[in-house]
Amino acid sequence: SGAWDRIISFDDSSGRPNANIYWYSDTTNSYQSIENLSKSLLNPLQVELITDSEAPSTSASITPPAPDGKNGWYTTEPQVLLSANEPGATYFKIDNGAETVYSAAFTAPEGTHTITYYSVDTAGNKEHEKTLQLKVDSSPPELSADLLPKHQGNYCFINEPINISFDATDTISGVCSTTATVDGRPILDGEQLRFSKPGEHTLIVACEDAAGNAVSKTETFVVGYEVAWLGSSATEDDAGNTLISTKWYSSIPLRFTVRDGVGYFVEDRTVRVVISDGSNTAAFTYGKTSPTVRINPCDEKYLLYVYTKNYPWLTAGGTYTVSVYFGGSDGVPVILHDVATLKLY
Repeated sequence: SGAWDRIISFDDSSGRPNANIYWYSDTTNSYQSIENLSKSLLNPLQVELITDSEAPSTSASITPPAPDGKNGWYTTEPQVLLSANEPGATYFKIDNGAETVYSAAFTAPEGTHTITYYSVDTAGNKEHEKTLQLKVDSSPPELSADLLPKHQGNYCFINEPINISFDATDTISGVCSTTATVDGRPILDGEQLRFSKPGEHTLIVACEDAAGNAVSKTETFVVGYEVAWLGSSATEDDAGNTLISTKWYSSIPLRFTVRDGVGYFVEDRTVRVVISDGSNTAAFTYGKTSPTVRINPCDEKYLLYVYTKNYPWLTAGGTYTVSVYFGGSDGVPVILHDVATLKLY
């Protein structure tokens, strides 16, 4: 009598046995002598081949491990790592895209997507497909804000109707909320504002998408008077820049009118005119006699005579900057309303 004893086992690279060799051992023989050992070597051998019919299993891990945005959205582009429990090949595809052999962790694209994956082991066993649903939106909404009309930059006129408009778009998770304020006061898209005093104002528009990405835009604008230079020596280009070209005399007259946004003449005694060549400056304020800025409501104009003898740096052939300011009292800040170029010949 005897029994089959396994004496050798062959494993694959994963440590799983794929072949065993058995030796029939006769219990009547003993290995205690050379004679019995030689007899036992004549006993038959049996080889057992073990087949692999078990499919592999693939797991997916994501970094970050859970959505870091709102409503189940990832706002950080997630990394997807696939791992099979035995040797072979792993495949994946995104939505209905081409199937790809997996080799390393990949970044899930923005949007709502289905990732399908599976593995095939070295014995040809194919795993049932698994799926992973991901929602990714790492981009903030696109935001626009504007106010009309504007004159030479973000400059608006007093008493002029100012239309505020803003809009937000988000093609991935969608816009969730949009808010706007002017100087902290909530406003609606398309709302019309008017200001009766010169001042600086701030428009802030904020938006958030469904994933929690937030964006804001700030527009600072100035409300003031419309300054128009008078006389044949003053010309204006298409961009609204004024050139005052006049002959050098002992007295140089500068004339301008000031109106609000609906065309009414404005008499504001906080007026201040500054002439500069970059190194030297001459400043003039309101007064009833020269060399101050006089206001004539009947003619609807402001008049300033500049006596060149008091400013030897004002010479023929020179080019200068003339700035007009208003404000500085009754809580109104000093605001630059207009800049013109003065050229003497």
